[in-house]
Amino acid sequence: MQLSEQDIEHLAKLARLNLDKTTEQKFAEQLSRVIDYVEVINNEQITDEEKKEFGGLSPIEFRTDKPGESDIKNLEKLPPKKEGKYIVSPPLT
Repeated sequence: MQLSEQDIEHLAKLARLNLDKTTEQKFAEQLSRVIDYVEVINNEQITDEEKKEFGGLSPIEFRTDKPGESDIKNLEKLPPKKEGKYIVSPPLT
């Protein structure tokens, strides 16, 4: 995908980058390659075998978050509190 000079200037402004013309041109080429690669990834077909590797979900699908018993068990593992703050051991040196 070819990006226009205005697109690059706009992106540089959003990212607060001060680019000279040479760097701007290099940035445009690199960003175009990244966008092209993302398009390739988006057009990939995922087989059933590959879906099994992701627990039955395709990599772009998300599971719904549901609170469960494990959340309560994790809270029980937290260190003790003193004056509203957790007591933890100092880092190892």
